[in-house]
Amino acid sequence: MNYFSQVIRSQRVKKSLVLVNIIGLSVCIATALLIILYVWSELSYDSFHNAGRVYRVESRLYEGETLTDNWATTAYGHAPTMVREIAGIEKYVRVTAQDREQVVNYFDRRFAEEHYCYTEPAFFEIFNFPIIKGNKTGQLVRPNTVVLTESAASRYFDGEDPIGKVLTFSTSSSQQNFEVTGVIADMPVRSHLKYDFLLSYSTIPKERQDIWYIHGVYTYVRLMPGKHPAEIEDAFLRISDKYKTDALKHKTWAVELIPLKDIHLTPQKAYEKEVKGSRTAVFILLVMSVALLLIGWANALNLTVARFLERGREFGLRKVFGASHCQIIIQGLLESGFMNLLATLIAFGWLELLLPLVYRWVGQNFGTDILILPAFWGIVVGVVVIGTFVVGLYPSWLMVSIRPSEIMRGKLLHGKRGNRIRKVLIVIQFLISFVLIVGTFTVVRQVRYMQSKAFTDSHSRMLVIKYPSFTEGLALRMESFTKRLKQRADISHVTVS
Repeated sequence: MNYFSQVIRSQRVKKSLVLVNIIGLSVCIATALLIILYVWSELSYDSFHNAGRVYRVESRLYEGETLTDNWATTAYGHAPTMVREIAGIEKYVRVTAQDREQVVNYFDRRFAEEHYCYTEPAFFEIFNFPIIKGNKTGQLVRPNTVVLTESAASRYFDGEDPIGKVLTFSTSSSQQNFEVTGVIADMPVRSHLKYDFLLSYSTIPKERQDIWYIHGVYTYVRLMPGKHPAEIEDAFLRISDKYKTDALKHKTWAVELIPLKDIHLTPQKAYEKEVKGSRTAVFILLVMSVALLLIGWANALNLTVARFLERGREFGLRKVFGASHCQIIIQGLLESGFMNLLATLIAFGWLELLLPLVYRWVGQNFGTDILILPAFWGIVVGVVVIGTFVVGLYPSWLMVSIRPSEIMRGKLLHGKRGNRIRKVLIVIQFLISFVLIVGTFTVVRQVRYMQSKAFTDSHSRMLVIKYPSFTEGLALRMESFTKRLKQRADISHVTVS
């Protein structure tokens, strides 16, 4: 109890210095934790699946040693052929890569939708998207059936039971009706798959379902236990020659199996719609979070050393009256622990203020569920414990190692021993701060440069109009509309695709 009363009394000495110390450390901890939340979010994409043996099959075409085509998709016929001719694939599912909107309507409710795909019943075996309404098994077996998310169900049915209802999907050239057979929860933010409608793959015309040369599907496979993805890749090279046309005879047709959890942080490839992260950026952010903690701890250590030197007579008297080295070190660590704990609590106040702003800037809520994970709180405890030892150990050892006579004569405050470490810490602080500031300005200027090049004046004067879904006489109406646009003096060029 005596230790804690000493800690409380020590905080009343030089209150302004204590306040600066705690506020500065809290800002560094808050910023580091904010970065850790974002990094954690990036690293945990698709982690809610049982994804240990699940891979996405991606296409690679080479001319000699030169990679000419690098696609996230495969042909429709890749998966069934691979299962038939390559041992070791336990299950597969195909998900179509759609590139156009469809207009979906249910009576008077009508919306343009782009988050849809055609997929197979195995979708619910490979991925962990549980059915919350409808039969738990047998989904997407029949043609013209659809499973939709809770948000989509609410949008079209507004509280009605959607099971058995019929949605009409329209493109510019066709119309199809789909019966709702199931509802799933909205797909998580940290999922590279983001669909509102899962349409049955059997709806696709038979002649297209297993066709080669049209790379229009994402193919996912679950390998058998003990099977290595490199074995599948090598085996595909041996069978691909059987399916080449003359146009591909001069190319090497290969596949690469990407682990499901790695998809989000692999480089962007052709035919990928999702916005991907960067493994390099994640690493840089981790380094920045550590650097920010080091700045905060170095600053706190510097100010703590200054406070301990000014309190030299207090520690000298305690040593004269019989305080052991261990007692002085324990007191120093308790004072440091109290300061780090208080700074961390204040840091969560900063997080409360900063998170909404960062959510708007990044475009997604990435930290709310992470905040309740035990592992995250383990990191927080680790920050407090490490900070306690970093900030409290050296000043305590300094008080222990110096003779009471030196302390009582007042030589300690301006002595070489006290000043040397403070100078080193100041240099470290300014060096890290300089690197972070220069790096930040460099990134900001680079982003502005790319934005200025991407959005030229010609782009700002270009208007894209999406024509409607399937209607009678669409071609004639489009031709008439195009002619009318060309007659306008304020329009220089018109094209239709």
